[in-house]
Amino acid sequence: MQNDTVLVLTYKSVDTMFKEGGCGYWRANAHSLSSCKYLVATRNSRRAEREGDEPHGAAFFVGEINGVRADRDRYVVTFSRYAVLTVPVDEVWTSGGSNPVHYAEFRTLKLPKSLDWQAWPATHAEKVVDRPLTIAQAKTGLAMTFGVDPSQIEIVIKG
Repeated sequence: MQNDTVLVLTYKSVDTMFKEGGCGYWRANAHSLSSCKYLVATRNSRRAEREGDEPHGAAFFVGEINGVRADRDRYVVTFSRYAVLTVPVDEVWTSGGSNPVHYAEFRTLKLPKSLDWQAWPATHAEKVVDRPLTIAQAKTGLAMTFGVDPSQIEIVIKG
C-alpha cells in the first residue's frame, strides 16, 4: 500500500487553519503533498506560541485534502472536509529528526474508526482571484498539477 496521508507537527489551532485557508506553511515536495488523501495534524507543544494543550505529538485534526497551494517556497494544504478529534490520539506522530512533515498509510494510524466529518468553511484564500503571477509561481502551480519538478516546466510568452 502507498502512503496516502501526510502527518504534520504543528503549533497551530484549527481556528488558525480556518483563517489561513488550510494547514501550512510547509516545506515539502508539492507532488508528495498533493498525492495524499488525508492530512493528520499533531500537536507541537514545544513551541512557546502553541495554540492547543494536547500532549506533544498527539493527533487532534484530520482533513481530507482537496488541494495544495504554493506560497513562495512553502505550501498550504487545503481541505474539502475535516474532523476534530475530541480526545487527542497519542502515538500517531513518530519522531524522525527535525522535519515536521512525515508520510504514512491512513489505515495504519491509531485513529478512531468513525470520524465526525464537517465541511471545510470557504475562505477568501480558497476563492479564485485573477491576479498577476510571477514565472516562478506559475511553474510551481503547473508542476503540482502535472506531478513534475518546477525545473521541468518551460514557459514561453509570445506577444
